[in-house]
Amino acid sequence: MNESLILVTALAAGFFGSPHCLGMCGGIVSALGFALQSQTPARRLALQSLYHLGRLLSYSLLGLLVGLMGKGILAPLANSRWPYVLTAAMMILFGLYLTGWWRGLDRLEALGARLWQAMAPLRQRFVPINTLPRALFAGMLWGFLPCGLVYSALALAMTSGNALTSGTTMMAFGLGTLPMMLMTGSAAAELKTRLQEQGWRTANGLLVVAFGLWTLLQAMQHGAGSHQHHGRAMPGQSTMSGHQHAAGPAVTAPASATPPAMTAPAADMNNMDGMDHSQHHMPGMEMPPPDVDASAETPAMDHSQHHMP
Repeated sequence: MNESLILVTALAAGFFGSPHCLGMCGGIVSALGFALQSQTPARRLALQSLYHLGRLLSYSLLGLLVGLMGKGILAPLANSRWPYVLTAAMMILFGLYLTGWWRGLDRLEALGARLWQAMAPLRQRFVPINTLPRALFAGMLWGFLPCGLVYSALALAMTSGNALTSGTTMMAFGLGTLPMMLMTGSAAAELKTRLQEQGWRTANGLLVVAFGLWTLLQAMQHGAGSHQHHGRAMPGQSTMSGHQHAAGPAVTAPASATPPAMTAPAADMNNMDGMDHSQHHMPGMEMPPPDVDASAETPAMDHSQHHMP
């Protein structure tokens, strides 16, 4: 459930945040469209599709990397509620970012801008975009464009603690931005105007915040359930211990009954009347009558030499 919610949040954030992406990438999209005017419609569609596919691949690759980082960071917190709490916190911040009430990750754009500038010579190698391989690699480079919204999505993806889930999350985020990026003309302008209205932005951001609060509630219940589970296990352990104590007499009863069974024949043999101890008779031998005085018939019998241990 947590992974599904992360994917839905990333997809919604990509769509509702796409006007911001269009503002950041609008110049690139316009330049691409202008460069492809000389191409046939089918060729233009193929080049644009590969260009955006390259961008989505970059997002997914970055997602895999941060997922591996998150796996190492969150490994000590595995099987606890804290990964859920961290995911919920990032969802809430993501929602606040969409509303425009919190822009804490914008500072990372300054760091990303340095990397973007360093990649300028590499980007020039794929201009003009007139072949399918060039379109694909140029789109992959485009995925490194500094953007606070992308960084927010990466932070959310990292909280999954799973490389595959993190990469899929970034793919979902990229898919959410596609409608705005692919639309052109009056339709794109209308959609951008509608999504940039403060009411829409606030509603969309608060929806993501609600996702985060729901995830946080689930995390709290998960933690409470774990404590209750451990609390129930302790009485169970005490009960088993009680059963073991109760079973003790049943186990020791035969042992306590064994000594009389061992000593009884010895006592009988010491009191046997007229028994010839040199003839090792079996217990079924004929016993003397009970009224016979054995002490009179065997006055000199030395029982100490024939006493059984």
